[in-house]
Amino acid sequence: MGKIINKLKKIILAKDINSFTRKILVKVYKNALYARIIRHKYSSIRRCDDLINAYEPELKNNKKEKKKLIKEMLYYRSIYGTTLDEYYMFDYRHSPESSALEYVNSKERKQILRYLNQNTALFTLNKYATYKIFSKYYKREMAYIRGMRDFNIFEDFCSKHKQFVKKPAASCQGMGVELLNIEGKDLKKVFKTLVIENASFIIEERIDQDDAMAVLHPQSVNTVRMLPYRDEKGKVIIHYPFLKVGQNSSFVDNGGAGGILAAINPKNGVVISDGIDELRNEYKVHPNTGVKFKGFQISKWDELVKMVTKLSDIRPEGRYLGWDVALSKKGWVVVECNSCTAFVGQQMPLKRGIRKEFVELINWENVPNKEKYLPKTNTKKKIKRNIFVRIKRKIGRILSNIAKNKAPKNKFAKNYYSNRLYNKYYKKEKKKIMKQINIYYKNHSEKDIKNCIKDMIYSKNTYGITYAEYFMFKFADKSHQERNSYISGKGRHAYLKYLNQNDFYHRFTDKYETYLLYQKYFKRDLIYLNSKDDFYKFEEFCIKHKVIVKKPVNSSLGKGIELLNTKGMDLNMLFNDLLEQHGEFILEEKIKQSKIMSSLHPESVNTIRVIPFMKKDGSIIIHHPFLKIGQNDSFVDNGGAGGILASIDANTGVVISDGIDEHMNVYKKHPNTKVKIKGFQIPDWDDVKKLAAKLLKENPSARYVGWDLAHTAKGWIVVEGNGKTMFVGQQMPMGKGIKKELEELIDWENVPNKEKFYEK
Repeated sequence: MGKIINKLKKIILAKDINSFTRKILVKVYKNALYARIIRHKYSSIRRCDDLINAYEPELKNNKKEKKKLIKEMLYYRSIYGTTLDEYYMFDYRHSPESSALEYVNSKERKQILRYLNQNTALFTLNKYATYKIFSKYYKREMAYIRGMRDFNIFEDFCSKHKQFVKKPAASCQGMGVELLNIEGKDLKKVFKTLVIENASFIIEERIDQDDAMAVLHPQSVNTVRMLPYRDEKGKVIIHYPFLKVGQNSSFVDNGGAGGILAAINPKNGVVISDGIDELRNEYKVHPNTGVKFKGFQISKWDELVKMVTKLSDIRPEGRYLGWDVALSKKGWVVVECNSCTAFVGQQMPLKRGIRKEFVELINWENVPNKEKYLPKTNTKKKIKRNIFVRIKRKIGRILSNIAKNKAPKNKFAKNYYSNRLYNKYYKKEKKKIMKQINIYYKNHSEKDIKNCIKDMIYSKNTYGITYAEYFMFKFADKSHQERNSYISGKGRHAYLKYLNQNDFYHRFTDKYETYLLYQKYFKRDLIYLNSKDDFYKFEEFCIKHKVIVKKPVNSSLGKGIELLNTKGMDLNMLFNDLLEQHGEFILEEKIKQSKIMSSLHPESVNTIRVIPFMKKDGSIIIHHPFLKIGQNDSFVDNGGAGGILASIDANTGVVISDGIDEHMNVYKKHPNTKVKIKGFQIPDWDDVKKLAAKLLKENPSARYVGWDLAHTAKGWIVVEGNGKTMFVGQQMPMGKGIKKELEELIDWENVPNKEKFYEK
């Protein structure tokens, strides 16, 4: 289907736009394209449907007309490179097809801007990076907040500015921009909420807009998009600037946020069109203030042109940057910079395309090697092969797909598919495979080992499990239904990305960030060190706590964690060694666990992993908690470090399974202390439930976090949180999968657009 569509596309592009043959081919092409999209990319159909409902609500229930329109929109996107939104914004709906050739479309825009704005991504993708370079023209204060550790920056900024603007560090169309007033508010609470809701963000002093621009709409900061083109000789030409004005109660003026756009004469700064919004509503006067658009004079235009010319001189590699500028009481100031500016604001108010004059301006026809500026694709180079080899491979792929679908229920199909996968992956992944074979399956015949390897590769590709999980979950003894019931190491990511959004999926990889967010539940001293200037903190901490725990900031499975006794040590030498080894690390006061938990294994801090989850009715459950116990001389209890795992009854806190380690050794009693594992009562279980509920309610964005808790004389305390919690400890001790149960619990079946949570 794909090859036929591509050939049709080439023929259509080669033929005259008005020819009879082309019209027939276009009809065939539209149907073929629609059929393929329906099969593979249904999200495009949904987007088309949403746009039709927004622009032509009268067609909401007219399925026949809608289908015809969707085919047309997909056709324009495929042939002319326009976006689905641009189909309506540029009014292709009511224009002849030839008009599409007059507009700078989305695909060509990206190609041209890659050529004009080379090496600008480093300073334009992050708003704060742009600010640092061009701060002279921002004329206001700005700060970049990356997480909880930047509270001092936030506090200092708020001491000067009670009202300010919050923006995501990288965003467009005004998304995530808020005007905040912190007068009389608890700064720590405000800051924590902002950090929870934003991965990283910028706070900036509010622009005090001049009355000359505020007259258009005082609620929003109204801006001008200036597009200075710098030719090869260094001459700067202001190319089709346009005005952006907010409406109603909106603080932002972006077209995507309901703002009104109007074209400006670059020579004198006079507005030369009526206003128009992205739904193509036209405005002769502003709907709120009554100010007329056409003929409006932008104040201090010459001053603005001079400023933008100077901006172009600072970074000449940015030959066509879009500068959003505002007129403040201090004069013209930069709001932000755009290296991939859209052409909607230039073309939509004019109701015509500017492609011809734009490509002439930049001499696009004579640019060599234009292809290298096209968006990169993942398509591999096709190697010309003998026709028989190509036929053989094609047949092999067809048979492989048939076998893949039938493999779970058909032994012959499974053997065929497993052999295909073995030939494809064994050499590539031999080291990983043999590492697990040498741990779990080394004392077997060559034939058995080969069959095991085939099943390992098959299981990884069919069920998404890791090679270690193949043995930990005892896949060799399980049916297809049983195997499919497990949450795999790869499969867990989709659930956790959905449940722990707003960057909480990754936030817990930074142990210090976790500590700052949940500090009151740690109930022990902890410090973060990352430079030689921190030695005094290190020295003070070591004097206060002779025995300390050192952890890398980003680590898992207990890696890099050490118990250090600093008594009598050269602290300066120790500090320099740790700094050289890790770059950044944290020190913690050693946890003194209670006698009852110490009885399991006194050398390690034995913990429980609890995962609180709030159901639809508001009740909170702990989802499959489990116990982790160290053994021998190990200070840590992680399964990946040799720890013993055992399941806990979520209602009573009683251990309900024997212990098991990740090498599949089963323990009725602890090998060192001889304490019986099954039946062990976790102390103060009601307090565990209360703490789990508090942790869940503390940050609602973190809906499914694995909390490691330790029991001390102070009660239960947090050791650390895991936003990427593994499911080995929940499934391995019980010997069964919990995928179906988890999906029902989180109502996975009804989650919209699940595809975006799966790893690419």
